Amino acid sequence: MSSVKYVDSLEKLRKYLNDNNVLEAAYRYKNKRFSRFIKIKIPLDDTQNQQRELTEKAIHQIAEMTRGNQAKLETLAHGVQLMSGIGYANLMLNAVNLCATCVGFAIVYKEMKQMGAEINRQLMQLDETVRKSFDIEHKFRFNEVLSIIMKCLTALSDRSLIPKKKCEDLSIASTA
Repeated sequence: MSSVKYVDSLEKLRKYLNDNNVLEAAYRYKNKRFSRFIKIKIPLDDTQNQQRELTEKAIHQIAEMTRGNQAKLETLAHGVQLMSGIGYANLMLNAVNLCATCVGFAIVYKEMKQMGAEINRQLMQLDETVRKSFDIEHKFRFNEVLSIIMKCLTALSDRSLIPKKKCEDLSIASTA
């Protein structure tokens, strides 16, 4: 008995065909007895034509699917390009917004600096006014005290306790 032959192409199968392109095969039972004989007609020329037709159909279908996908891919690429443009425009608007914010802060800073200078000037004027008011108050109190002292001295001089000339000298000094 011959060994099992492995056939993986029509070319290898061709050597087992008879002159009419028929393959004769036998079926066996598990106990190795023949169950039946069969004859398989293999039209090699028709098979090649069918394979060629099937290949052409497959290529045509692939081309059709590719064309449909090509249009979808182009639409998708166009959408991605639009999104990229929108993203770029968004970036530019954010940059403009940042610039406007910086300008706004610069304006506010300038105004606050001017307000601070004005507040400092007014504080200095207030300080000067308070100082002058203290000076006026001190002079007033000082003059008041001197006036009281002069009255006392005058009263004492009228009683002849202090010479009149001394009181006049003090009076001239207090008014100066």
